[in-house]
Amino acid sequence: MVMSKSRYPWRINRSSGWLQHSNSLEPPFCPLTLAEGSATQFSPLVQRPTSSPWVSDWQSLLRGLRLALVATLILPTLSGCNRAQYRRSADMEVRDAVITATADPEFALPEFGIQVDPDSRLFDPTDPDRPPMPPDDPDSARFMECVDGHRGWKYWHKDGDVADVEVNDYTRGLPFNSEGKIAINQAQAVALARLNARDYQQQLETLYLSALDVTAERFRFQTQLFGGNATQYTTAGDVYNGGLPSQLLSTTNQMRAQRLFTAGGSLAVGLANTIVWQFAGPDTNSNVSLANFVLTQPLLQFAGKPRIMELLTRAERNLLANVRTFDRYQQGFYLDVVTGAPNGSTLQRAGGLFGGSGLTGFTGVGVGGFGGVGAIGLPVNNAIGGGGGTGAANLGGLLGFLQQQQFLKNQRVRIAGLRDTYLQLQSLFEAGRLDNRFQVDFARQAYFTNQSVYLNSLIGYRNALDGYKVRLGLPPHLPVEPQDDFFSQFELVDPRLTTLRGQVATRLEAISLEEDENPGVAEPSIGELTTAAGALVEDLNADLARTRAALPPRLRLLEQLATLPEVVESRLDPIIFSTRRPQEIVDQLSREAEQLRSRLAENIEASAAQQGSNTPGATPLELQIQRQPEDKEALNQLSAFLLELSLLQARARLHSINLLPINVSPEVAFHVALSRRADWMNAKASLVDTWRLIRFNANALRSNMSVSLLGDIGTTRDNPLNFGAANGRLSAGLTFDLPLTRVIERNQFRESLIVYQQARRSLMQFRDEIQRGLRARLRQIQLDQVNLELRRTAVDVAITQTDVARLKLIEPQKPVQEGKTNSTSPTVARDVVDALQNLNDAQQSLIQVWGDYEIQRRLLDFDMGTLQLNADGLWSDPGELTDDQLLIHCYGQMYNPFDTGFSPPSPEAAFDSPAALPPEPEALEDNPAAAPEWPANSP
Repeated sequence: MVMSKSRYPWRINRSSGWLQHSNSLEPPFCPLTLAEGSATQFSPLVQRPTSSPWVSDWQSLLRGLRLALVATLILPTLSGCNRAQYRRSADMEVRDAVITATADPEFALPEFGIQVDPDSRLFDPTDPDRPPMPPDDPDSARFMECVDGHRGWKYWHKDGDVADVEVNDYTRGLPFNSEGKIAINQAQAVALARLNARDYQQQLETLYLSALDVTAERFRFQTQLFGGNATQYTTAGDVYNGGLPSQLLSTTNQMRAQRLFTAGGSLAVGLANTIVWQFAGPDTNSNVSLANFVLTQPLLQFAGKPRIMELLTRAERNLLANVRTFDRYQQGFYLDVVTGAPNGSTLQRAGGLFGGSGLTGFTGVGVGGFGGVGAIGLPVNNAIGGGGGTGAANLGGLLGFLQQQQFLKNQRVRIAGLRDTYLQLQSLFEAGRLDNRFQVDFARQAYFTNQSVYLNSLIGYRNALDGYKVRLGLPPHLPVEPQDDFFSQFELVDPRLTTLRGQVATRLEAISLEEDENPGVAEPSIGELTTAAGALVEDLNADLARTRAALPPRLRLLEQLATLPEVVESRLDPIIFSTRRPQEIVDQLSREAEQLRSRLAENIEASAAQQGSNTPGATPLELQIQRQPEDKEALNQLSAFLLELSLLQARARLHSINLLPINVSPEVAFHVALSRRADWMNAKASLVDTWRLIRFNANALRSNMSVSLLGDIGTTRDNPLNFGAANGRLSAGLTFDLPLTRVIERNQFRESLIVYQQARRSLMQFRDEIQRGLRARLRQIQLDQVNLELRRTAVDVAITQTDVARLKLIEPQKPVQEGKTNSTSPTVARDVVDALQNLNDAQQSLIQVWGDYEIQRRLLDFDMGTLQLNADGLWSDPGELTDDQLLIHCYGQMYNPFDTGFSPPSPEAAFDSPAALPPEPEALEDNPAAAPEWPANSP
């Protein structure tokens, strides 16, 4: 058949093989020069003679064009999806894997993702799939330009450059106050940490990577499709080709599907179509299709679900373990940020070793099956023990800084008291009531020494605060200041009272200066200071009302503490736990408060009378000089009055401090922990993972026997669809290998037996550590409850000592006896300084005990696995806790945990015992019925 030139303007040059237009002498063009994602393009070549005849076989041309069309459609797909599509696809599969990882709603993560909040310091606003180049070291950067004389890639900067690794303006979302500071309480500290802390984001990403391992292992059991095209043009001279020139253009399209089955079998099915054109000599072409399959199934060694499904099973169980661990990590993260307790729960990824995907590198050796490398093993001692002493070492995090703030406030109160003391001693010395100046200098030295101590404490506080900012993920230069009322009840003295005492001391000091060298009017006046003192006396009523309201729960707790075996055994003073004494103290404080009001009224009347006795017509300066002795005496009395008021207020507030009672037995706490703790669940699952390795490695001891079945069928008569049995084959085979050499496999199997026993003992130890930690925690809670009463009493005594010592400064002058001088006690300065120091130390210890008790309550909740966080990541305080309340909270009803006839409504057994652990291999050999789930052909 002859083609029409007008209808078919293109022809093939037989001597060159290039397509060429028939109506011109234009140079020939390249038939298949493809641009990515575009239609066929032609490139001009060197002109050649065009004397070849027309192509007579039009089918070859049509098939060639069809091939070009298919290639045009297929080749652009070789580059696959773009980066963003791959990233979103991975995110979608990971999210599904995490959501379906657990059936327990307590650990569910329905909104899981690793996207960083735009308000976070960690947020990267640049292209997530093509991030710009970060800043490089200049000396190292030259190796990207030229290495060993070889020019490097010149497009490193094609995605842009950034000047710093920190690229987000996160400060716009920080809670600055009107003073330009970031005042944070517990809620804000946790929120900032979850938003900016690097390790919190890393734990999220570890969970993501664990889910990626699951998607990789799931893919191994999915039908996997492969397809592609191979096109090749070959020209050979006649000598090279055995006397005939050859010009071949061949293209092969192929599709292949393969599948791994859970028993170890694999099936591969393929289809290929090959078209070949021969342009040298007589034009010929062929079109052949071939379909084939290969099925293999091992029967003994490396066969069976226990062996083949181990990686998928382990990946899924590891993901579940990390989902549960992340829930416990969030609880520990809260404790770390707020209390400073170390977070012992961190996620571990089992896969991704050696740069592989999924569990590549799994050997079945070691605790985790990776030869001890990067494996998730059993925890040994993850229980947090009780605190020691007053608990100072356990108080950290935000609460630690709040405690330090209260310590600094107490130090400032002590410094104010020392200043008052040395000024009053100075007045006594000037009035001749002190024999020498030693006591004045002693008090003044203590004043300056305590100022130095305060300054050192302040610097230490600020240095530690910088470290805490970094812990939150913030740079240390930000003006972060902890502000919370957590320790507000330990502000035993009103700050207004401390300020007023400072004003009185300043007024006294000013009068001393005016007497000597610089008289003048000092502000505020004595009348104003006295009026301010009256307002503070009225506020004392509110403190006493709170103290009376706190008595009933305190008395109930005292009754419980008095019966503790440790209290009875230690023979503590019974007055500490007396239920009558607190009421007597409150009544006494009320009487002293009424006496203070009466004294203040007398002082006000005396001050008014003094104002009326001024010399008529005197100038202000003359009046001030005239009143200096009386003013100094009045100020000394007002200073002593304010000291007494501060001590009375301190006692009233001291006895209003209470604890939320906790009365939980170690047995119930241990039982609850074994049913609620996520790390205990993971520990048991990890032991079973190790136990499965026994069967995994025992499989390798078997003989190697497998069956195979393969076949293929091709087409005939140059028809790509005409498959015929005449052009096919089918083959079946059986291979068998005797287990003559199994030394390596034997060693691995023996190691798995030993590792299992080690893991079993580790689980026993872990359970013992949980119980030990809970018992120590409950002892520490009881110790803090007792210590609080002891420290409260110590503070009360220190207040009385301070009161007695300061009264020596203002006691009335005694009549002078003949031959003796009228002087103040020779130890008054030392007595006052020591009393103030003892009061400060007792206050610090009281705060430490109460703060440690609050931390122990949170840690007990964490140790039992009952700690709950709200939507903001803050602790949901369960309040007062007893055995009955705890069991109702956990199981919704009352029951006896040691009643074997009762099963609590939980997926766990009511009580885990050693008998619940997987049996040892030797026991299984003696009693196969102990493991009915094992296959009958198990070795």
